[in-house]
Amino acid sequence: MSDSEGCIVGVETGGEHMVVAAARADGAETAIVERWECATTRDPAQTLADVRALVERAAARHGPLRAVGVASFGPID
Repeated sequence: MSDSEGCIVGVETGGEHMVVAAARADGAETAIVERWECATTRDPAQTLADVRALVERAAARHGPLRAVGVASFGPID
């Protein structure tokens, strides 16, 4: 496996919604292969458990996790 193979994940935590997307990192044109969105009014523990499950599922389907980016509207605790 080369350094460019695997899966990359982006997490955006907004004021009303959280979006998680995974893309293949295989050196080809990047395309989203998994996407999930939820309202931020949900239980935080359940939301983070769902995010973790999506990341694990994406890595299992598309190769090992290579990078994660997080965008936040404010401080991350």
